[in-house]
Amino acid sequence: MKWPLAFWLMLMSLCCSSQDIDSLTRLVASASSTEERIDLTNKLAFTYSSYSVDKSLTLANEAIRLSREIKYQKGLGDAYNVIGICHSIQGNTKDGLENFLTSLRIREKLDDRSAQAKVLNNIAGLYQYEQNFTKAIEYSYLSLSKLVEEKDSLAIGNAHLSLGLTFQAQKKYDSCIHHLNLASNVFEAIGANEKVAESSIYIAMQFIHEGEFAKALELASELEAQRLDRLTARVKADLLHVMGLSYYGLGRDQLALDYLRRALALARSSDYAEKLPQIVQSLSTSFENLHQLDSALHYFKLYAARNSEAISVQRARQTEVLERLYSTEVKDRALQNAQYRVERQNVFIWIVAGVGFVSLVTAFSAILIYRRKKRINEQLRKLNQDLLLREEEITRKSDELISLNLEMEKINQSLEQRVQERTAQIQQQNELLRSYAFVNAHHTRAPVARILGLVSLLKMKGHDDSREQLIELLDQTSRQLDAIVTEVNRKLEENREF
Repeated sequence: MKWPLAFWLMLMSLCCSSQDIDSLTRLVASASSTEERIDLTNKLAFTYSSYSVDKSLTLANEAIRLSREIKYQKGLGDAYNVIGICHSIQGNTKDGLENFLTSLRIREKLDDRSAQAKVLNNIAGLYQYEQNFTKAIEYSYLSLSKLVEEKDSLAIGNAHLSLGLTFQAQKKYDSCIHHLNLASNVFEAIGANEKVAESSIYIAMQFIHEGEFAKALELASELEAQRLDRLTARVKADLLHVMGLSYYGLGRDQLALDYLRRALALARSSDYAEKLPQIVQSLSTSFENLHQLDSALHYFKLYAARNSEAISVQRARQTEVLERLYSTEVKDRALQNAQYRVERQNVFIWIVAGVGFVSLVTAFSAILIYRRKKRINEQLRKLNQDLLLREEEITRKSDELISLNLEMEKINQSLEQRVQERTAQIQQQNELLRSYAFVNAHHTRAPVARILGLVSLLKMKGHDDSREQLIELLDQTSRQLDAIVTEVNRKLEENREF
């Protein structure tokens, strides 16, 4: 399979049928909120990407416009993801990658790991389309890590399956088998029998590519014994085809023919048109190996016819889808015209209602302004009265302050006079103290010295005649000292100098 086709199938694996377009279109028209309308528009855009990329881009851009108006980040992230898918389908990988990265940044801010994993997987597919397998594997692992955090087992299994096919394209067969086995184990744990069979068939096909037909046959036979009754007709046809190819590789041509015929019958009965050319080609090769050239030629012609038929069927389906899309677009245009007329009427109604509302608001505002102005004037009148009363009170207190200042000036003047008088009195007393100190140092000191000398003589003399004379002198000196002290006290009392 060529890589452009592989990438297309990877992107379209989750797309809805054309019937979903009609139901989604009706849901968009009846959405109850802008957020719901944006989500449904993004789903419709994703569905259209299978059939009409231009229509898908138009819807995705409309979702972006609506999301920006209400700042709806989830809607923006989904819309940019769809635009990335559309550019990738058109082969414009640069713009596709740019839109995928924009979607990834938005979803990272929202911490939506499941949505991040889907974008990372799309980026991996884009790099795989460019055969940049290193980048493809890097982003596949990033996607897988997000899915592991979310514990989404089915998505984890699909991620391992995708990684296995990527390693197969890179011809790293050990890694391919490893991831296919991991996918099978995950699907086994959640009971997804179809997915287990699908993984096992991919592993068996890988063994066939490597020429290990015995391993492929062993795995396919085990799958046939355990799960054949629980598989859909298409998966059974794939399994029988793998077993036929395995027997053919082992040289057991008759068994190979038996399984290939069973696969062909099952593919025919299940309308598995895309598988028929492969099975018919394998039958032609097997008969040619058995030298049954008539049968080989028969199946070769049948292969050519089936291949042409498959292309015709594909074209017919595409034509049917395009016709349905055209019908849907006609209905969309009619609906848009009706909506346009309704919108014009709504605009006129809104204008009339707006004018009436503005008039009502203006009248109501005028009443409010008048009442407010009246209330403000009343408040100003009261404030003026208060100001007049306060002005009178301030005048009265000002007069009181003036009288108090005059009284304070008088007090200050008398106080200065008293201070001068007191200073002069203190100076006079200081002069008296200096005079007293002088008398004490000179006049009083002499009698005291004589008394002390006479007392000392009395102590040295015995009881002789001079004792009476000394007592007489002592008496005179004491009287002299008393007179000096009395004179000092009198002068102190009279405040005079000595």
